[in-house]
Amino acid sequence: MSIFDTELNNIRKLVKKPGYIYALIMLILEDFYIDLLKLHETNPHDHLGMREIALVLGFFVQEQIDYKPPKDFQELLEMKKSTRELMNKLHHVNSFI
Repeated sequence: MSIFDTELNNIRKLVKKPGYIYALIMLILEDFYIDLLKLHETNPHDHLGMREIALVLGFFVQEQIDYKPPKDFQELLEMKKSTRELMNKLHHVNSFI
């Protein structure tokens, strides 16, 4: 299994976690709502793109959606952070393929 496939599997595992829907909603709101008055301060590399969200969403909808909230707010933030880190790793791995 390649590093690329490993990272994709890590994303698949992450989106199966209970309450991941709330982390996904937070990511979408943060990355696609841009205050036009602060547009000049926005770094597009700090946000997930449409294709990245589509990939995560595609893996997410393949499973039964678990609407139970995460155990605590810290777990929610960790899932969100993990998504960004995994997508960043996927970018780096993909650039070498």
